[in-house]
Order: sequence, then C-alpha cells, then structure tokens
Amino acid sequence: MNPTSETPVIVAVGASAGGLEALSQLVATIDASLPYAFVILQHLSPNYRSMMVEILSRETQLDVKEAAQGDKVLAGIAYIVPAYANASIKNGHLQLTTTSPDVVPKPSINQFFMSLAGEERERAVGILLSGTGSDGVSGLRAIQIAGGITIAQLPETAKYDGMPQAAINEGVADYILPPDKIIQKINHLLSFPEPEELLESQLIRDLLVKLKQHMKQDFSGYKTSTLLRRVHRRMVATENKDLKSYVDWTDNHPEEFELLSRDILISVTSFFRDVTAFDALAIIIRDLCDSRAPGAEFRVWVAGCATGEEAYSIAIMFAEALGDKLGQYRVQIFATDIDEEAINIARRGIYPAQSVRGIDEARLQRFFQCTGKEYEVNKLLRDMIMFARHNLVSDPPFLKLDIVSCRNVMIYFDTHLQAKVLRTFHFGLTRDGFLFLGKSENISQAEAHFSPLKRRERLFTKVGESRPAEHHEPAIGAKGTFQRRDRKTELFLNTLADHFHVTAALCDTHGIIQHTVGHVDRFLSFPVGSTRLVISDVVVEPLQGEMLALLHRCQKSKKRVFGRKRRIGDELLRICIEPASDGVIPMSIVIFEPVSQPSDELHPGAIHVDPDETLESELVATRENMQTLVEELATANEEMQALNEEAQAANEELQATNEELEAANEELQASNQELVSVNEELNIKSFELTSLNAEYSHLYDALEFPILVFDQEGLLSRYNAVAGRRFDLRPSLISQAVAKLRLPEALRDIESLIDSVIAESDRASRILEMDQTTYHLMVAPGFDHNGAIVTIVITLVDVSEVVETKARLKESEAKLEVLMEKTTVLFATKNANGDYAYANKRFLESFGLEGEAYQGKSDFSLLQEAIAKEMWESDLKALRQGGIIENEILLQNEARRRHIRCNHQCVKDETGKPIAFIVEGKDVTLNKEAEEKLRIAARVFNQTGEAIIVTDPSGIIQTVNSAFTEVTGFSFSEAVGKGANILKSGRHSNEFYANMWQQLAENGSWQGEIWNRRKNGEIFPEWQTINRVEGEDGKTEFFVSIFLISAASRTRRGKRSI
Repeated sequence: MNPTSETPVIVAVGASAGGLEALSQLVATIDASLPYAFVILQHLSPNYRSMMVEILSRETQLDVKEAAQGDKVLAGIAYIVPAYANASIKNGHLQLTTTSPDVVPKPSINQFFMSLAGEERERAVGILLSGTGSDGVSGLRAIQIAGGITIAQLPETAKYDGMPQAAINEGVADYILPPDKIIQKINHLLSFPEPEELLESQLIRDLLVKLKQHMKQDFSGYKTSTLLRRVHRRMVATENKDLKSYVDWTDNHPEEFELLSRDILISVTSFFRDVTAFDALAIIIRDLCDSRAPGAEFRVWVAGCATGEEAYSIAIMFAEALGDKLGQYRVQIFATDIDEEAINIARRGIYPAQSVRGIDEARLQRFFQCTGKEYEVNKLLRDMIMFARHNLVSDPPFLKLDIVSCRNVMIYFDTHLQAKVLRTFHFGLTRDGFLFLGKSENISQAEAHFSPLKRRERLFTKVGESRPAEHHEPAIGAKGTFQRRDRKTELFLNTLADHFHVTAALCDTHGIIQHTVGHVDRFLSFPVGSTRLVISDVVVEPLQGEMLALLHRCQKSKKRVFGRKRRIGDELLRICIEPASDGVIPMSIVIFEPVSQPSDELHPGAIHVDPDETLESELVATRENMQTLVEELATANEEMQALNEEAQAANEELQATNEELEAANEELQASNQELVSVNEELNIKSFELTSLNAEYSHLYDALEFPILVFDQEGLLSRYNAVAGRRFDLRPSLISQAVAKLRLPEALRDIESLIDSVIAESDRASRILEMDQTTYHLMVAPGFDHNGAIVTIVITLVDVSEVVETKARLKESEAKLEVLMEKTTVLFATKNANGDYAYANKRFLESFGLEGEAYQGKSDFSLLQEAIAKEMWESDLKALRQGGIIENEILLQNEARRRHIRCNHQCVKDETGKPIAFIVEGKDVTLNKEAEEKLRIAARVFNQTGEAIIVTDPSGIIQTVNSAFTEVTGFSFSEAVGKGANILKSGRHSNEFYANMWQQLAENGSWQGEIWNRRKNGEIFPEWQTINRVEGEDGKTEFFVSIFLISAASRTRRGKRSI
C-alpha cells in the first residue's frame, strides 16, 4: 500500500466491555503524522452522554472527534461513532443511520467492517478489541476475504475476551496481539509491495505448479488479479518482501500450500444472501413443486456451497413450498465444494447467532434448534442435503438436475474456465432446468445454452438439448396401450398415408416413438413387453445404423435430412426425418418414403440401381453409422462417469449417514455417562444431606441457648442439648404436645403463642423474667417451597446483659441530653439529606426555633432563605472537602444582632458514604463587641497627638503609636522588642532614675520633664507621664508612658526646620 494524507489507510476498531482500557493503550502508540484514519466503534448506551472523545483525546496525538453524517475520513483523525447510530462508508465519507432503541449492541461493528471491506478491499484494516459476544467476527471475515488486514486483541490482555476469542475461534484474525503492539505491526505490514508489483508471470506459474502438486488443486484458470491479492496476503503474513523469496520459502515450508489454498478458496456465504434473488427462486421452486405429482423427485446441485448456508436456504424453500406434502416427494440437494474444511462445517450444520440474524423468527423456530449462543439445523433439512467434496472444474457433473445454484464462484474464474463450467451445468440440467448465479455473474460465455428468465436476479433457463442424460418413458396408458387419439384425426392420417404410400412415426428428441401412421409393421418391429419404444431399436435391422445417424444429424442441424435409397424386400425407399415442434417440446417426424423406379421407355434418363452402387452406398452408410456409434459411445462414457460420480457422492452420503449414526451412538453413550454422573451426584447429594443433618445437630448443640422445634401440629420434633438440660427433656418426649413437657411456669403460655403464629403465619416474641434472668422468647414459623408452615422454632436467649446495656445506654443518653441542653454550645445533627434529627435547646433558641417541630425538616423549611443557603453550602463543603468547615452567621431580630460561629462536619461510614452532618455553634456576639471596642481604642491609640509607649515589667517595649515614631524617629519594628533605654540621653544620673522607679512602685505613676535621645542622636526635653497597669492578681502587667515635647523644644525644632 502507498497511503497518503488524501487517501489514508482507514483502520476500523471495534470494542465493547473493557474496550476503553484497550483503546487507550492502542491510541497512545499512534503517531499522528502517519497517513492513517481511525473509525472507532465502541458499544455504548445511548441513554448517557459518552466521554469517549475527552478521554481518548488525553491519551493520543490524534485529533479525536465524534463522527457526523457525511464526514470525509481524513488522516490523523479518530472518529468515534455515536451510540445512537450505525455507520458505513461510501466514497470516503461516513454514513450514519439512526438505530432503533431495541437494537443492541450499537453501534454495529459488523456493519461497518463489512462496509469498509466493500469500499477499501485490500486496503481495509479491522481490529477487534475487548468485549463480550461476537459482534465484529463476520465483519473481520469480510475484510479478510477482501484481502485486508485483520487483527484481534490477545485474549490474555483483554478485560473481556469474548469478542477477540470468537474471532480467533472462527479463524478470521490474521494476527493476535496486545493493544500496544498493534500499530507497530500495521506499520510493518504496510511497508510491503503492492500486489500489482508481483506480476512476474513465470514465478506465478511456478507457484501454481507447486500448489497443484501438493494440494491436487489446479488454480491456473483463476483470474490473475484474484491470485495476486491472495499471494500478496500470504507474503505479508510470512514476511517475504518479494515473490521470489516467497516461492523459495514454500520449498522449506510445505504447510504454506494449504494456507495459500485456503486463502484462494474463499469459503464464505450466508443464509438467503441477496433476499430479492432468493424470493424470485422461491417462486420458481413453488411452481416446480406444483407441477409434479406425489412420488416425484427434485434434484438440485449447489456448486461451491462453502459452509452450507445457501444449500440449507434452498432446502428451507422446498420445505415451505411442499409443506405437509414434503414426505410424499424426494428432495435431493447435492451441495459440493473443493474446501474440505468448509464442507465439514456445513455437515455439522451448527452456526453462530450472527450467521442466522437475517432469518425471520418463524423460520428459526421451525428449522433450527437454539443451543446456547449457536443454532443447529434440524433433521428435516439435513435429510434433504448431501455434502461432498467436488472439483467443479475437473470432476463430472451431477445429472438430471432441476436447478443448479452456483453463486459468487465464477467471479474468480477467467473467461475460458467460466465457459467450461457453464457447459458442465448445461449438461447436468434437465430440459427446461434452471441456473441460479450470483449478482456479479452472467452467462456471456454460454449465451447459446441459457436464456435469461429473470436477468436482474440472475435466474436462467436451459436452452437446447445436451447429450441424453435421462430416459423418458413413452406415453403409455393405464393398460399399456398407446393413448387413444381422436378417431377422425386417425382416419384422416391413415388415408393420407395409404394414398402417398408412406409410413411415418412421431418421435421426441430421444427417439422415443409418440405416434405412428401407415403400415408400420413393414419397417418397425415392436417387441412384446417393451416399455421403451426407441425408433432406432425397433426399426428393421438394415435401417438401424442409418436411423441413428440421421436422428443425430437432424437434432444437430435442426433441418430436414434424407437417407440413401435402399431396397427393403421388393421396395426401394429412403428415410426422411423432418424436425417439428408443438411450440414447447422439439420433436422429429420419421418418414419411410418409397422411391419410384421408372421404366426406360417412359423415362429414358431414369437411374438404374446398380448392385455395386448399392453396396458402395451401404458401405458409406455403414461408415456414417459407425461414426454415430462412436459419438454415442463417447456420450455413454461421459454419462457413466457422471453416474460414477453420483455413486461416489451417494457413497459419501452413506458415509455421512454412518458418521451421524456413530455420532448418535456417541450421544447415547454420553447420555449414559450423564445418567451415571447424575446417579453419582444423587449419591453425593444424599451423603451431603446426611452430613448436613449431622452438622445441623452439632450446630444446635453448640448453641448456648435453648432451641425447641415443633411440627405444624404443635408436637415436639427436635431440641438441642442446652434445651434438654435446661428443661429436662428426653428422646421419649419427641412427638409429644407442649402440655406433656415439663416447662417452667414462665413458659406455660407457649402453646397459645404457637397457635397464634400458625394462625397469623408470622413470628411472635416477648421478654420474660425467669430465675432472676431476663430472656427473649422468639416463636418463628418455618415454611416449605409452597409457603405452608411445616415447623415452629422456639428460641430462648439470655438477654440480661443486653437489657442492662440498654438501660445504661438510656441513662447515658439522658445524661448526654441534659449535657447538651445545659451547654452554651449550639449543637445539631442532620441526616444525609440535610434534614434535622436533633438540635439542643441553645441551638433552637439562637435560631428562633423554640416550639418548632424541626425534626425531619431542612434548613430551607425552618430558616430564612439566605441563612439556610449559607448553612447548606457549608454542609456541602464539608461533604466534598472533608474536615471542619467554619462559617459565621449573622442573626438579627428586633432586640439585637447576634453573631453565631458554626463548625460543620460530615460523618461517613467505612465505605465513604455520608450518613450525617454535625453542626456546632457558638454565640460570639460579646467577642464581636469587644473586638469592636478594641478596634476603636487602637484607632485612638494610633491617631492621638501624644507619643505613647507600652513596656512589660522589665522595660521591654511591647508597642508604640505613630506619634512616638514622629517624635523619636524610631519606627514600630525598630522599637518593639527593644529596651526603653534606647531613648536614654545620658544627661540624667542614676539617682534620677532610681527615684522615678521608686515613685512608680509606691504611687503607680510618675510624671516630670526628662531628656531623651532621638534615633538621629539629637537630645530633646519632654514632659513624660508613666502609669503602671496591674492584672487581676495585683501584679504589674505593663507600663504605659505618655510624653509631650516641651514648648522650648518645639520652638527649637521649628527654628531648625525654617
């Protein structure tokens, strides 16, 4: 192949279950620059939007798109056929047809594969990936027949191996590969030369000679183009780059001849292929059946039957045409093919479901038996057909045939071989027999032998006569006499014969006498008891040879012929044979006409019959007769060969019958083995039941609580060991009523409970106290398969711990409820749908839901829409993101605004499924108000004109305001974390500072003028006030210092700035 971007290689890929994984692996290996176009048919549901385009786009360099009606198939693009449509291809464009919702699977892989095979022929490439079923198998077969490449996924790599395994089993996969190796293989295969480049006539002839020697099959008459395509396929398969290397390769691999022969012999067909043509044939078959009386025989030859579908189709039409009268006729269909493997498939008569898809349901029900995923032809059709291996070219034909069907076989033959085969069919057909050909075939090589009946449907009738192939009986009446003619006609004919002194006989084309006039006893001798009145047999002996020769000449020339003058007794006569016809059947009239011998006196120029001349004339006649006998002998020899072939076919039929009997015997043996197996299984089941009964007994005894089993009458049938010890039961009490059992006082009403359960067909239970222990009493009915009560099972389980646990749990729940009601935390739970299950009092009060029937309602039913939306969105975030989702809700009523800070959590089970939402809240209104006050204080702190500094008790600066930075030049980050001594000017003594700290300790404050140093080193005076701030424990928490720049200092700063 030489693909280009304009004429790309179209690769069709079919997949079903598990196909997405295989497709992803396949497309990941494709180089978008290669001249390939891909059409992907993945079985999908049309009820859901497919993500195939998006998924595959992430895996490949190709442009992936959904196929649309009329798309031109271009290289570098992968077309995804949508699930609602089936696809085909025409002139390089995709054709989509909407499918019925009931049709599955879809899109159809088979339909597109077959369309691609018809469009692209040997350029087609079909790939079948993971999936169940067998869709695509028939399509791969069509591509293989067309000469294309077929590939199936290696089953071990497929998630579901049904489809690729079906292709492998049917032998329609040329290569079996994992998905990531397929494109590499296609690249390699397409590098081989085109079939046209193999046209080396001598090498092809050499190959055909070898093929004939090994397989005994002569393909020399096949079309060269067909041979080239098939040889090219085998060259690619065996990886031989040129024809010479392939021919040499076969010398060392003789098994290749069988594979090549199988490739050339295209064994493919289908039931009722080309419905219109088969409908026309059905009409002919009905007319044929209506024209024959019970006891008649119908003979049909299906030449090139392949795997038998066509032969069975014709058998179905005969069965339908004859109906209930089928048993009164003999229908014999000879189905032949040169491919032994195809014949074996036909004999089995078992076909996959897709092969019978074109057959309507009524025919399937009548003529087939469904066996799982396959259909088997029933015995009614099998009895009509005899399958045999037969070489259409070299073997003799079947004879006395009413119909010959040879469809799509001769298209592979050259014109010489076609003419030879058509002559063979002509010889085998009876007069007015029918020939049924394929829609691509014609009779141009034998137009003289056949006449079109329905040209469009390729139905033809036989024209003319072949050599005698069957013997017709004379027209004999019920009592063995000639049929009576009209008396006046008989009188008229006899009078004419007497007047002209002639004797005549009417014969059919085989020489059988139909009627006579004149004195026949002079020339014809009728043996007693003969039923075959052939004129050449009953004519007088001197005329027998000449009669044969003249009949032969007349039939051949279709003209009047004359014999030589002969003397019979005292008469001189000659034979004249005149061709005649009744408009339908050709006939012959044999006339024995006298020849007058005039006297010399009356006729001076009269001819005298000389004895020598007579002998010479008889010698010539004898030679002609001998020649006729030779030709007749050759014809008889051919008939004998044909009869011999029929005998061989009959022998094969007997062998096939013997095989069927052997198969039936094997089936009987298999049935016997099945019965033995069933018996063994029953024994095993019996043993299992015994074991199961023992296990149940052990199980009953192993249980730690009493079990009593009563029958439907209320009689004890079983008890376990614990019940025996607890209630002092013995085996002698089996089948006793409850009243006879010594049960404790607490169980005295057990009999009424049993009656209640039987009456209501439902279990009953109650809690009871016995011996300072709490028990759960359960009375349960047991039903059979009809729903009738057969047993009553009573169990008495100690539930003291359960009851105590429930009590403790109830107490814990009560405490928890008190805790939830007393806590200041808002708490609520919702189910997975967002409906409230529980909310504490604080939650209800805060959201204004006191007295509301909140349980089972959602936020949108209870709260304002905006608040409900916030709550629900937070729940959804918790569901998606996990963890705790925090949000703050503002609630406002007439009294005041309230701020609620909520935490939302989603609770999930072990599988990750959400089961509940938890909402915890806290009223942060006071916090909000305090924060607001702090914001105000901070604003005042930063915007006041006085410089403020805050230190901890050790003098480390905690914060400063902007006025501090303006006065000292130290920024916030430069001051915080440093000691207050960064402002120390050095002008004050230690005693000054000691006195200042003493006053702070005694009075909690100090004020006075002090000199400090700016960041730039300048010393300035300020009036400073320091206050100590104490905590609740009376200890100093921090110092706050506020200072004002003195007037003198401000004056000096002002002058400097001027």
